[in-house]
Amino acid sequence: MVDSAVISLGGHIDSIGEIISLKKSGKSTEYWFKIKSKFKKYLIDKGSICIDGISLTVNQVKNNTFSVNIIPHTDSETNSKTWKRNQKVNLEFDQVAKYLEKLVKS
Repeated sequence: MVDSAVISLGGHIDSIGEIISLKKSGKSTEYWFKIKSKFKKYLIDKGSICIDGISLTVNQVKNNTFSVNIIPHTDSETNSKTWKRNQKVNLEFDQVAKYLEKLVKS
């Protein structure tokens, strides 16, 4: 079985997103991001997203926003600890979704 989180780390930025909220929940932090509506087709609940080079699992998708949770280990080992509300971040969407879109169109 291929792990899409590994596949999504192609290193090519698809878009810029914006952190619209963050909320501590126990030891983790939930972040909500705003994206351009044309990219929401690549997001699903429990799918993969790469934010500022960090491969993460999408919690929820609502309209042109999505959320992820950052656990303490991820926060201590990555640049997520510097994220603030209204900050712009680099986004890379799951390559599997992009390959499927291309396959369906051909």
